[in-house]
Amino acid sequence: MEHYRKSSYCTYDIKYYLVWITRDRKPVITGKIAVRTRELIRLVCQSNEVEILAGHV
Repeated sequence: MEHYRKSSYCTYDIKYYLVWITRDRKPVITGKIAVRTRELIRLVCQSNEVEILAGHV
């Protein structure tokens, strides 16, 4: 129960799986764009108190 979040009325554990890919699987997010995308995702997750368990850009 250490990973569960609690509010005044409930206890919960939510997990999301996000996949962002082009139709033909062409690598679009590369180089500086990949680094900036990673930074933005980490910033948004940190501000919303979301823990990233694994990631790959």
